Amino acid sequence: MNPNDAWRALHAERTTEGIDAILAVPGVVGVVLGGSVARAMAWPLSDIDLVPVWADGQVSRDDLDRAQARMVDWWAASGRAQTLDVGWIAFEESEVRSLVDNPRDFPTLIRDDRWFHGLDKMFSGIGHGAQSASALAAFASEVRFDPAHRAAREARWWTMAEEGVRLASSTDPVAATLSIRQAARALRLVMVERWGERLGSMGREWTIWQRMADARGFDGREIVELANARVAGALMRAERAPLWLQERIRLSFAGRQLVGERVSEAENARDQLAAFEIHVAKRNEPPFEEWLDLPDVDLESKRDRLVALLSSLEPT
Repeated sequence: MNPNDAWRALHAERTTEGIDAILAVPGVVGVVLGGSVARAMAWPLSDIDLVPVWADGQVSRDDLDRAQARMVDWWAASGRAQTLDVGWIAFEESEVRSLVDNPRDFPTLIRDDRWFHGLDKMFSGIGHGAQSASALAAFASEVRFDPAHRAAREARWWTMAEEGVRLASSTDPVAATLSIRQAARALRLVMVERWGERLGSMGREWTIWQRMADARGFDGREIVELANARVAGALMRAERAPLWLQERIRLSFAGRQLVGERVSEAENARDQLAAFEIHVAKRNEPPFEEWLDLPDVDLESKRDRLVALLSSLEPT
């Protein structure tokens, strides 16, 4: 085996271990393997994404959480940590059956965050265990790019962007800054749905999105600026990041090179900084670490630019 392919073998082994562990949870009858692993697009830092299917009335989150924790703890103790993403996106068998029996009212369906995020996660997924898991994976793959589903998703992202504009008027400058950045990110996903595309890996998505925009002649610079996802200055900003994030930046760049991705060191740093800044800011209280760039110093100008951007992208 080529040493550079060892991570693939380990990833495959752990995927099987994770599926078996979740199928052993009392009440779980099936599992959908989703994400980049199911689509054969994994990279060394890919999560293992699983969506459980429960027998009706037998949901036991405590048992599921314990099974997940045991696997993640063992993987970390064995020398190479691995994320097992499984939990709140889960469905009972009756919910899966209802997809066949009822008309597809996508605007109503995706008001439920499990369906909104789950149908994207399970695109090209693989069912294991009960037939209901295979039916769920097939449904997600069938409808992900259905025009009616895409329109409903675009509308929800658009509503999130409008809400971000409203919250950008907050008297709290940090809250206003984060609202602007999140609104710009929602507009980015509006465009993804309009293009008939999808984003996946959190740690690679800004560079992937810019490639999409460039291929379509779309000028995404304003979205990038308002989202605080600039490539310029990313390496200097990374030097101010906490050590755990600096290590993540180093590992992700090595992993992306390993799979032959076309990405610069600065683009990779930007991707990791953008992926984690909102999460870190929401988990902490002021004073914020310098790398988070909070709050924006030109907040009023950013608000005006966001309103103008929203207007320019409004559906016709």
